[in-house]
Amino acid sequence: KKTRDRKKEKKARKEIERERNQRKKEKEGKNARARKERERKRNERKKEINERVRERKKDKTETMGRKEEEKK
Repeated sequence: KKTRDRKKEKKARKEIERERNQRKKEKEGKNARARKERERKRNERKKEINERVRERKKDKTETMGRKEEEKK
């Protein structure tokens, strides 16, 4: 009778461990998805900022060119 009880306890512990690992994997998957989403948003913001900087530089060079033409 004792060995049967021990086997049942061992089986129950294994099942609990399996469930715990499953939850951990699911959580890791959610974290990875969230991380990727944050990274994507960050990259998007960087692109927008770079685009604005590029536009500003272009405008500056155009105005400088006009000023030099006005001097002549």
